[in-house]
Amino acid sequence: MAGVEVLLQHIAELRARLQRLERGAVPPVTEQTITVVQGGGGGSGGGAPGADGAPGADGQRGPPGLDGADSPDDWPIVVGTQPPLSIDSLLDVDTVTDPPVNNDVIKWSGSKWVPAPYNYDFAFSIATFVCSESGTKLIGAGTWKAIGAITFSASYNNPPAGLTALVDMAGGASDWADLVLSGTPPNGPTVTIAVTVYPATATGSITFTLRQSQDGTTSVVTISFSNTMRYGTSALGIGAQTEATIEALTEVAGPNESRSQSINNIPASGNYVVFAYATRLSDVAQIRMNSGFGDVTASFAAVATTLAPTMQDVANITNSAGFLETFACCTSRLAGLANGSNDFTLLTSATAQNYLLWGELNKASGYTEADVEGNYATQPGKVASNSISSRSMIVNCGASEYAYIAYPARLGALTSIIIGGFESLSDFNVDNTALAVTNDAGYQEDYRVYVSKNPGFTNPTTMTVTI
Repeated sequence: MAGVEVLLQHIAELRARLQRLERGAVPPVTEQTITVVQGGGGGSGGGAPGADGAPGADGQRGPPGLDGADSPDDWPIVVGTQPPLSIDSLLDVDTVTDPPVNNDVIKWSGSKWVPAPYNYDFAFSIATFVCSESGTKLIGAGTWKAIGAITFSASYNNPPAGLTALVDMAGGASDWADLVLSGTPPNGPTVTIAVTVYPATATGSITFTLRQSQDGTTSVVTISFSNTMRYGTSALGIGAQTEATIEALTEVAGPNESRSQSINNIPASGNYVVFAYATRLSDVAQIRMNSGFGDVTASFAAVATTLAPTMQDVANITNSAGFLETFACCTSRLAGLANGSNDFTLLTSATAQNYLLWGELNKASGYTEADVEGNYATQPGKVASNSISSRSMIVNCGASEYAYIAYPARLGALTSIIIGGFESLSDFNVDNTALAVTNDAGYQEDYRVYVSKNPGFTNPTTMTVTI
């Protein structure tokens, strides 16, 4: 037993030295030899065993003495040579993860002794709570995620020993609670042990709450749900859509129920373009189409001059996740608008937008819709906009050709046309203030048309036009 006592004494001396080192009371140890001793053995040869573990008569050491006591001739065994000691030799000390700086002290963090400023407070808190699911999901019916399909992890600042953490779920058609987060500290990852069901309403949400045993604070992750818009083409016209034709449309990824969004590259079809969304949402104010010259108002009403789309309700529309509700849909007045490259934008703004047109034609007056739409210049001569303010327009007039400018009458009269640095508005006639023009998306409105009084503008000619 004396050997054990000696070892314990060495350990106590080492701890005392470390404490003095922390206070700067002694120089560091460069090397320390630790020995462990055991009792002598009786003789293994001809002599009788030593009464107190002494060598036998043949001089050889044998088993311990018969009385089990240590011999005065204890045999020292060198266990090893201890390298220079560091405070990190103690298992409950860590100065490596966050190395100390001048004037730091050693403080208890809740799990280890670590360096820190003397007045630093090792307060516990939840650092992160992470769920494998995030964002907004498509609403469905029944089970959203099966057992084991959702994973949770967490991290903490200064977690104490014995910390426990649980996860609860609320907001679904049925909830669950008390999922134990695994690990020490309880970091996870841990998977669900119960199914997670969808919320009961289209715009519901599910909340996962992490709660812990230290101070009762919590952290939450919320998953939102919604239905989504649909788009595509149908052989049926305005007001004639059915449950089948609406369910055959493409669902917008996301999901996305925004009243202002763009739908790009609908596959080419000779049928009508259709958009549909839940009736609980407000209706869009207009739909615009971009065929390469900018967004212009498209006609989704029976009358070409009507800006707002004609809406039709269709009941019992089931989405790809099994959720059922009534949808509202709108259908283009013209067939064939989808060509694989035209883009469509749904808007809540009720201000129409149309083409500005300019070009040249061997005609001094009496311009028609075909004239202004079919003879525009190539730089570009056609652009969708509601702005005419110092807008540059280039024409290439031949000797007998007149320059013209046409735009929606609702924008007002021109106040200036600058050519070659000179005001030239008086060199143009107002040919029409209410020329009905239907754009390539089917929407119609009145245009104002200006035509130069004289042909043969210098080729090319730049006009700077302002309303």
